[in-house]
Amino acid sequence: MSTGRFSSEALNVLTASGWEDGRQISSELLRKYEAAGGQSHEPARTFLREFGGLEIEFQNKLAMRSIETGTRDLQQLPGGVIPTEVVRFDPVDTIATFGGTTTLLCSRLMDKTMVTLGWSPTSQHVCLLDEDGCGYLATSSTLSRIANCPDEFLTNLVEFSDCIDCGDPGRGIRRL
Repeated sequence: MSTGRFSSEALNVLTASGWEDGRQISSELLRKYEAAGGQSHEPARTFLREFGGLEIEFQNKLAMRSIETGTRDLQQLPGGVIPTEVVRFDPVDTIATFGGTTTLLCSRLMDKTMVTLGWSPTSQHVCLLDEDGCGYLATSSTLSRIANCPDEFLTNLVEFSDCIDCGDPGRGIRRL
């Protein structure tokens, strides 16, 4: 198994979800997504052939960071524990849940073709990939570029690294 593509933490999360190096799924998921009106491009097709259908679970590092900096009290979290983040790489389910509005707004904001990869039912983030392979997280009001390529996107998603600048100096967050 190749370990050079991802951090060890991301590799552990991916492996626990059923991913293995060389994984390829049928293109049925992509066909359903495109039939539902989803845009597509080669970086997204490549990503979804390898990771489509996976549901990954990991500790919510954003909540942990908020607790460490004192902006969120540990007692405010359910059961007083760090929540588990879940991300489903299923663009069909994402469109059924959110519609295509978020993806369309983000595409217009960045002047790039954004493709929906999946979403998190726990944090309500939508995962997007642009035609250059850069990875983003979107909410109903913000867009954050977190990676410059799909493999980096998976690592940064699991480790919740800082955002990359995409219009708001220093934070990489744009308001929708």
